[in-house]
Amino acid sequence: MEIKNKKKRKRIYRDRYKYVVLRLLGKDLDPDKISRVLALDPVSSQPSNALRRKADKIYNTNYGHWNLGSRLHRSATLQNHVNDILKQIKPKKKILRRILRKVEADLNIAVQPHEDLAISAYTFPADTLAEFTSMGIDIRFSIHIPHR
Repeated sequence: MEIKNKKKRKRIYRDRYKYVVLRLLGKDLDPDKISRVLALDPVSSQPSNALRRKADKIYNTNYGHWNLGSRLHRSATLQNHVNDILKQIKPKKKILRRILRKVEADLNIAVQPHEDLAISAYTFPADTLAEFTSMGIDIRFSIHIPHR
């Protein structure tokens, strides 16, 4: 009986890095109030007039932000992360529309494809994206090119 020596192949994941977050950004934005009104906990937030650090400078910003992330494991597909955020905000559409009269919002989809892949393609159903855009939420898609 012949024994075959199998080499283990290193698994290549489609994406090295990915995240999806609903961002609310506005002048005089109060993240605590947004969390209370929407009854949702953000993954990160910062009130207006908070101190920010950029390089070696500390400055005051007039803009605050509130970011809602997906509840799924980071290995889930981008499409599933988008759907999870939609499930969180869909029951609160009316409240969110009122908030969006005063602040800007976008669905921020970011990905860094694996450097060994020649092609990376992502399809998002039109009806899912239409749910966001109908509320006045822009779609922001960014691809971070991996460095070799």
